[in-house]
Amino acid sequence: MSENNFNPRRTVLIGDTSQERSQLLEEILRDDFHLQTICFQNFYNLMEKVKVNDDWLLALVADDLHLDSMQKGMAPHSYFIKLEDYVQSGCLVSGKHPPDMTGVSRPPHCIYVPRMPASGNPAQRETTIAGLKSFDFLPQQIVLPRLELTSDDRTLREQLRSLSEQRHPDEGREILRHLTRWFFDCDNTTIEKLGQGLSGARVFLLQIEEGGKKESYVLKLSPLENLWKLEEEVRKHQSANGLTGIAKFKSHLAPLHLCLDSPQDTYIARYKNWAAVCYGYLGDKKFGKSIDLETLLVCSLNELSSKIQGSKLHHQHFSSGKSLLESRRDVFNVFLNWLSEEWCLADDKAERDMRQLWLTANCPPKQYPTLPPYQLKGKEKGQILSFLDGKDAEKVSRLLPSWDEHRSRIWGFIEKDGQPTDIPAFDNPVLVILSPAHGDLNAKNAMLWLEHPDHPLLIDFPSFQESGHALQDFARLEIEIIYALMDCQAENAESLKASDHTHTQLDLWIALVDQLLDENGWMKKAAWKNKKFDANAKHCLDLIQLLRHKAELVQGQCKPENSELPKFFAEYLPALLYYTLKEIGYESRTVFKRLLAVYCASKIISQVEQLPLYSASPHS
Repeated sequence: MSENNFNPRRTVLIGDTSQERSQLLEEILRDDFHLQTICFQNFYNLMEKVKVNDDWLLALVADDLHLDSMQKGMAPHSYFIKLEDYVQSGCLVSGKHPPDMTGVSRPPHCIYVPRMPASGNPAQRETTIAGLKSFDFLPQQIVLPRLELTSDDRTLREQLRSLSEQRHPDEGREILRHLTRWFFDCDNTTIEKLGQGLSGARVFLLQIEEGGKKESYVLKLSPLENLWKLEEEVRKHQSANGLTGIAKFKSHLAPLHLCLDSPQDTYIARYKNWAAVCYGYLGDKKFGKSIDLETLLVCSLNELSSKIQGSKLHHQHFSSGKSLLESRRDVFNVFLNWLSEEWCLADDKAERDMRQLWLTANCPPKQYPTLPPYQLKGKEKGQILSFLDGKDAEKVSRLLPSWDEHRSRIWGFIEKDGQPTDIPAFDNPVLVILSPAHGDLNAKNAMLWLEHPDHPLLIDFPSFQESGHALQDFARLEIEIIYALMDCQAENAESLKASDHTHTQLDLWIALVDQLLDENGWMKKAAWKNKKFDANAKHCLDLIQLLRHKAELVQGQCKPENSELPKFFAEYLPALLYYTLKEIGYESRTVFKRLLAVYCASKIISQVEQLPLYSASPHS
């Protein structure tokens, strides 16, 4: 982790040439006090760091610390004289007697730790902890909660293993216990699995027992290398919540939970290679529970009934004698109505501006951009090219007609780094529609209250834009339907025993994509000539047609005088291409869905090359 990410008020600076002693202190401060450490092997480097900030919690200096890389050292008291105007300090005593502290106005506490502490010695560890407790300004020694799993679930076990570099479930449990302790001083914690995203984050549902009551929270973990994502999520949380949901529901959106024993407004916990934020779980006594859109669209009727039985959501949409597919359609339509009316069609939130739709230069790596222009990160481009050039694609490429043509077209488009695309619809400024945008609107981030189903809500806002392309969330949802949900519904288990892990559906999926990319035919009923199982693909087409009709309404608003709006496809396809290209790079998608994404992205590029921006020439 970069030292720029250390919180000085929870950081202990250690100056010690003994790596064994430094390692022992680092482990104790991390595991028993939840403090961070920065280690130095000479006093000169430690002093330079001390002067950078006056908020360091503590500096521990060994009595035999070298002065710099060339000189072995001075008398220890001279170190503490220099430090006492900057930071609280302590002395690591290597022998039986403390060094002379003559001239030090505030003599440091002494901790007796040998230069070569015995590895794994419990007595040495306890002695060191007792020495650290002599600093009364340090936080109290922590006690970790007991951790229980709600069920012996395969997915949950894998989530725990994934937290450990050695993929050991016990280490994964310890990491989760420590991160939970950052937010809750409790005795017992129960964890349940939640749906996982595509960003590398891990998400757990916590049941915390406090004072005899159980409360639910969501713990979201991200690798420390992606700490910036959590920082962006915290930063954008308040501004996003101010623009989502009608007034009486806003106060019931998921609140961020503060870290314990930390400076004000500290929301991110860190332990080993992970960082975490904690949200209150959606639902309370007044408004009840909520359910995510993915569950409503894919789980079995029996499971769904067990989750929503007796609620207004069940009464309004799942108990009127309609088929399950009709009920799913109704629920999706409720969400689309809310999304378009609350954000995209609101007079005070939508506007138009001239924007270029695509840039080929790499998006800055640690940034969530405001779209448009649509722009891929260098890592995302690399993931796409790795698939196009990889063994998995080679094994299945014969399933896709004209594979070489599609591969070449995408490859050439991705490699235009910083150059024009030579496609007018991408390179020329366009009068686009802007509104608040979630930026990553997948089916797990869209929620419905069980008792207030007409008022959906959104969660997970690191990609939020106060004024982004109003069509991006519709395009993102369309991609979600095709690549995450299509042929994954529980009711298809008998007809599709391998769900979407099969090549037999690929021709049908291609037929669906071809229809959706037909500017004049995407709204027609399916008339695909195939003998494969097509019930779910037709249902997905129906959902996407609903979505597109809403997107057309959004795209057609705010028409200024004396100017022509771009054609719907000219403004919608760039957003669709952006999310389709990203699907190619997702290793968690089946190879057949990734193959479909290659076909779809290639067809979009080819179509946009020939697509006029306007229905007629715009007039001035």
